[in-house]
Amino acid sequence: MPTPSRLKKENLNGWGKLPDMVQNMILKLLAIQDDTLPLEPCESYTKILKQSKVLGVAMVINLELSLRKCQEEVPMLMANAIKTGKF
Repeated sequence: MPTPSRLKKENLNGWGKLPDMVQNMILKLLAIQDDTLPLEPCESYTKILKQSKVLGVAMVINLELSLRKCQEEVPMLMANAIKTGKF
């Protein structure tokens, strides 16, 4: 169980900064069933949100894509949209 100070630190790393509407939209996208939403984002998205700069976000996303043999590269503008929830 995360401690309150750890939860506060995690919120500073991105998830808590996203508007509630965006958080709900992301959780709905991650849901396995329509009537049951996860309580938090998946680990891979959390890894992205922990990056303090957009360059780090782009690097993490592109590394994850590369590891999955995907030959696509996410541009900085898209990485910024993913991090800030402005899409």
